[in-house]
Amino acid sequence: ELSRNNYCLNCTECIKSCPYNNVACNVRPFGAELHATFKPKKDEASLALVLLAMTSFHGMTMTPHWTKFLAGLRATWGISHLMAFSIGMTLFLALFVLLYALFGMALNAFDKQTLTASAGTHYAYSLIPLTLFYHLAHNGAHFLREGKAFLVAASDPFGWGWNLLGYTGATVLPIASQQFLWGSQVLLALIGFYFALKMCVRIALQRSDQIHSQRISVIVISSACFLFHSFNVWLLTLPMVMRTGM
Repeated sequence: ELSRNNYCLNCTECIKSCPYNNVACNVRPFGAELHATFKPKKDEASLALVLLAMTSFHGMTMTPHWTKFLAGLRATWGISHLMAFSIGMTLFLALFVLLYALFGMALNAFDKQTLTASAGTHYAYSLIPLTLFYHLAHNGAHFLREGKAFLVAASDPFGWGWNLLGYTGATVLPIASQQFLWGSQVLLALIGFYFALKMCVRIALQRSDQIHSQRISVIVISSACFLFHSFNVWLLTLPMVMRTGM
């Protein structure tokens, strides 16, 4: 009876244990889970918001702005690097939650008649595509810049001086040009924004049959998605400071 993949771990136990041998895995269009009619849950909505905040935070920590921010905290308050990092992360996550809460309040203020207290919970699902595609854009850049490092490591996997593939000691060069890398990142970010808007419209249609309410809801939540999307695209434009830890 499982119709959504939210709690499926692909363990395949249902397939192996079904006495009627009629359980199957079917390929469905991308985003089918988000477009299906479902009852929103606060834990899933909270997770969607936290995932967006944490994914953006991960990108922020690799920028020069974050390095300067931590240096300023340490110099001003005389605290350790770990403490400054923890404070910065807390403030960053709290800012994302606060911004989304403000948009939720605006949503209810514009249309109190048809929107219920679960509006913020329901529309939080539209943040999932933003998170996924920014994550792909960010880490795709790592692959395009550093993917050839795999050949270097595979040439001498144990550090014993081997040169199995002929790349030992070779300089790691980007797989693609900077123009292609930036273009692919922007494309992925735009795809995520498109699916977020599509999700906003689908939720609005599910929640109300009044055109005015639907338009207000889409405008407000789309504005929130555009804000988060713009911030993530801005992060992609910044030079990336490589790090191995906090």
